[in-house]
Amino acid sequence: MTLGLNNETVQTAVRLLLATAPGGLTISPASDFSMNYGNVNGLGIGPAAGLTIVSASGGVIYSTPYLIKPSFSSFSSTTGSVKVYVSVDFVHPAILELRDAAASGGPYTAISKSSGAQSSLTTTAASGSSLTRYLGLFVSNVNGPTAFTGSDSATLTYTLTVP
Repeated sequence: MTLGLNNETVQTAVRLLLATAPGGLTISPASDFSMNYGNVNGLGIGPAAGLTIVSASGGVIYSTPYLIKPSFSSFSSTTGSVKVYVSVDFVHPAILELRDAAASGGPYTAISKSSGAQSSLTTTAASGSSLTRYLGLFVSNVNGPTAFTGSDSATLTYTLTVP
């Protein structure tokens, strides 16, 4: 009997989870993760539990912490990069905008809307670690005919790259 063991296949694995951070909005895991900001307004009145109001020019930012949990194995590198972009924008993008920050007080920057120029969240994501980021929903304080009532939603797409 001869065993042909000279060919080995190294399997690599990558997984990126989003999770609820202490004091933040609940992240619902499913086939896609989801987060609900509830009712918002341009004055920052009555934020839901898990949200903090941050002043911004032209409106307010409803901010919540959340966790990014990368996992990967069998790569030559011990760290990876995490990027994000808005893959489906709000129907009312002049009034609502998703922003990101490394700290609760900011500064908050608009999340890219281009898959070719994604917003970098980190370049040092270690497998098994938890990275706290702050997702901000900017709400314009505009009044008049451009204001709206009702629901709106957007989709973020995250990319974990391990060299």
